[in-house]
Amino acid sequence: MEHSDIEFRPVQMADSADGVDSEKIYEMVHVWSPKNGRYSTHFARERAMTGLEPPYEDFHVGDLWTPHPDPKKSGYVWKFAGRIDDLITLGAGLNVRTAAIEEALLAHDQVQGAIMVGNKHLQPLIVLELVPGAPPEAVHEIWKSVLEPLNAKAQSHARVASTHMLVVPAGGLVRTPKGTVSKVKSERKFSKEIEEAYQRFGDVWQGEGRPNGKTS
Repeated sequence: MEHSDIEFRPVQMADSADGVDSEKIYEMVHVWSPKNGRYSTHFARERAMTGLEPPYEDFHVGDLWTPHPDPKKSGYVWKFAGRIDDLITLGAGLNVRTAAIEEALLAHDQVQGAIMVGNKHLQPLIVLELVPGAPPEAVHEIWKSVLEPLNAKAQSHARVASTHMLVVPAGGLVRTPKGTVSKVKSERKFSKEIEEAYQRFGDVWQGEGRPNGKTS
């Protein structure tokens, strides 16, 4: 879908992990043209830094949007749906939105940080930071009270198994200056532990058929 020098490109969404997967998700992309090249800060900076002449590569803003549900308005009314960083892409090539499940975990009184990972893996995994002094049995209770109900609404490939919850030390997740968890840096910090968890507990496709649409 295209509007002037901005394109809304569809993102393959098979599930949102929170039961609201009916929305069509698009990524906003700025596309160079002779018209916008004269006033676009991004493309002007691109020319100044590289010395290259246009046309330039597309500029991926990183924002996700969904069109208005009314077909009469869907061409010009859009709702912000999150950031591209809020997606994980499973090994089957399906994108899963993680924000809702992470927010649900953070609402639990024993949790002070959580990220959902799984890029290039067949099933998702939660990296969980508990509050100081939380008992070991809190992990199972969190899965039962938060994740099991969400699993019931999610498609099978996006469900979080009770075994796939990696607990890190309190304060272990990397924070931004604003105090929010940096998903990219936290995943990088615990990459070894994440891979070890997959090796120990498995990395199994939970969806119907086989990954990438293969059924045999």
